[in-house]
Amino acid sequence: MKTLSSNTQLAVASLLGLIILHGVQLAALLAQLELSPPMFVGPLLGASLAIQAVALLLLLCQHRSRLIWIAAVVLSAIPSVGPQKFFTEPEALVLSPLIVLGTLFAAILIYYGIAEGKQQKAVVLSKAV
Repeated sequence: MKTLSSNTQLAVASLLGLIILHGVQLAALLAQLELSPPMFVGPLLGASLAIQAVALLLLLCQHRSRLIWIAAVVLSAIPSVGPQKFFTEPEALVLSPLIVLGTLFAAILIYYGIAEGKQQKAVVLSKAV
């Protein structure tokens, strides 16, 4: 197995963090805890976990479509763990660890996507010359 770059390792770790956060939210939903998320968010969490699992596998395999899946992960994660939750969630203080970590993980994945995109662009340009 080939060694992953530092950026890829960071992205894999962030993906794993988001998977765990969403898994805990889904477990809370299934346990019918009152705090968060509301009942209608279950399908979103299930879809998010599926997208994150696919992205994790493609990232580990260094598949060329991994950046599209990373973007899908970030877009699916922001509604449930993004910084807007501080303004929209009545229990924001109780959920602050989830919100802060989710936002951090999403930001790391955005950074990874930008860095990898620049690197791919440089490789394409160098091949064109």
